[in-house]
Parts: sequence; C-alpha cells; structure tokens
Amino acid sequence: MTPEQLKSLQMRLENNGRPNEGRPERGAALGLTIAQTLCKAIGAKGLQFESTSDAGTRVYFAFPVRMSGRTLSTVVEVEPSPGSLVIEIPEERPLLLNSLTLIPNDSPKDECHCRRALVVDDNDYNIMVLSRKLLRRGFEVETAANGKEAIATVKQICTDESKKCDSPDCMILRVIFMDVDMPIMDGLQATQGIKQLADENIIPPVPIVGCSAFDSKKDIKDGLEVGMSQYLSKPVLDAKLDDILRKLGFEITLRNLTIFDRQSEPNSPLKPPSET
Repeated sequence: MTPEQLKSLQMRLENNGRPNEGRPERGAALGLTIAQTLCKAIGAKGLQFESTSDAGTRVYFAFPVRMSGRTLSTVVEVEPSPGSLVIEIPEERPLLLNSLTLIPNDSPKDECHCRRALVVDDNDYNIMVLSRKLLRRGFEVETAANGKEAIATVKQICTDESKKCDSPDCMILRVIFMDVDMPIMDGLQATQGIKQLADENIIPPVPIVGCSAFDSKKDIKDGLEVGMSQYLSKPVLDAKLDDILRKLGFEITLRNLTIFDRQSEPNSPLKPPSET
C-alpha cells in the first residue's frame, strides 16, 4: 500500500470501519474492524501495520501472556500468504502455544493467576468425574485418596517453590475439594490438619470445599465447623460447582475436553486442555 492508502486504512479503523468523509472506499472493512475489536479485548493495543508499496503489508498485534510464572510480550504476525499465522518468540525461551494464558492489560500485576486444585476422594470414579469438570474450567488437578494423603500432598504442593508464579501473593494451591467419608483419615480430620498447617504459617490459607453425598444439615454444619468454606453435594452438578467457584473468586470459561489421561506417571497432575 502507498503511505496515503495506509493512512486512510488506519483512519477507517479509528472510525469503526466507516470511510473518511467525502472519500468513498471499496469494501466495508468489517473484517479488520472485528479483528481490531478482538485485539483490544485480549489486551492488545490494536492492529499495527508496516507496508511497502507494491511489495506487501505486514499486519500484527502484541499481547501479554503468562507461562510458567513469567509474563512475556508475544507478537502474533499475519504473513502476506493467506491464513499463515506465526508466533514470534525468542529461541532461547521456547513456548508451547497451548500452554499460554491470556492476561488482560487491566489485571493487577501482583495478582496470583494459578488455577491449581486438589481433589480428595477414596473413589476413583468420583475423582475422575470431578477432575474432568475442573479440567474443563482451566484447572490443573492434583489428587489424593484419603485425608492423610491429602495433608501430605497439600504440604508438598504449597512448599514447592517451583510451582509458584511471579506474584508475591501466589497461593500455589487455590482450592481443595474434600470428600468426608474416607478410610485412614476422614475429610473432617484432614480439614482440621490442613487448617493447622495454615495457622502455623507452613502453608498459605486454602479454601476447602466439602464434597459428599452426606449432605444433611448436620453434615454441612459439621463440615463448616471444622473449617470448610463451602459444601458441595454429590453427584456434583455443573451449576452448583460453577456457583461455588464464582463465590471463591474464579471466572468460569469452559474448554473442550476430549481425552482424560493421568499421563505417563500415575502421580503426575492432570493438566487442563488448551482453549479452543
């Protein structure tokens, strides 16, 4: 494009796709206007253009991303060839696109963005069902089979510096879903043990959600008295789960989940799918 054409295009974007007054133009520019709106919605400043007359035009935008506790500025470039999309990232810091989480510009820099949950249950099927729901909501999921194992897992996770993001207020573990009736140590005893770790400043405070088929008023009262912040009845319904997650401050965005796999190692955490 010529400098005059480029200037005219930029002015049309500023005018939400409307042609400059007195200068009719071909095309409604709806595509670029929509792209401009989407760029700003994810935290980018907007579409940027570099053009050489009779050679080609480079269209790109930049937005902040977070991966492994680091915030990077990533450039997404649309090449002249139709449909070609390139992610420009320094070779010494390779990233996987499906591991990136968009961070809006207005997000507080010191806010913890970790979404790590612990599911505690002695029934593998119950663990699978709830883990699938949490994975669809963008959580990384750890599991434990009884209260004693839960306490050890919480302590291990919350004292592992490698799991921290770059927020000084990083909570590492954001929520625990605790079954009540379990062998070796039940959920009420485990809740008391985890609360004690927090009281002794060994771990940061972690919200504990009781998750049980025993949901009488007395059962719920017993759970709240030992330190559970919420109580979720089994079978777990999506609407009830979302309601509790919102009360705990989480935004709900569902992702497609096609495979449920504990990966190569039995004790490895379950990773959420990339957003589609």
